[in-house]
Amino acid sequence: MAFPSSEETNSAAMLCWLAELSCRRLLNRVHHVMYDDALKVAIFNQSSSRSDVGSGFQRPISSVAKTSQELNRQLETWFDLLPITIKPDLQDASTWQVQELNILLRYHSAKDIIFRPFVMYVCSMSRDSQVPGLLLESCGVCIDHCRAYIDVAPRRLGMPSSFHEIVLHSYVSLLQ
Repeated sequence: MAFPSSEETNSAAMLCWLAELSCRRLLNRVHHVMYDDALKVAIFNQSSSRSDVGSGFQRPISSVAKTSQELNRQLETWFDLLPITIKPDLQDASTWQVQELNILLRYHSAKDIIFRPFVMYVCSMSRDSQVPGLLLESCGVCIDHCRAYIDVAPRRLGMPSSFHEIVLHSYVSLLQ
């Protein structure tokens, strides 16, 4: 069987496909960097000093913040570099087509995944703890993009798709 040709690299469908591939690659990087075993320990332990836990050491939340800022910068660069022909307008939902909805779902999902450790960290704090502004801001970014995903998903689910199961899984998990 012949390999599919990509002669029309400027077609909207090809550009969207390439945009989704590059975002999936970024998401793989996010999962690898943000959700390693050492980070899981750091999220649920309030101290920011090193300690031996299993085979790794605990990363302070400030280190996690720096990592998330860099990953967020990479995501924003990805979004900014999308060709105008496929780049969704974040303010005007009436113009969104199927391919733009796919890009939006990836974008909002990536933001949620990048900033979710801060929500987990704050939820693990005692009720009488004072939450620093940076943590609150990061939690707000996560929640805003969860809401945005929840707003976009029903529109995408109303159209034919081969990945309804993935969208539904993410949608339902955000509603819980």
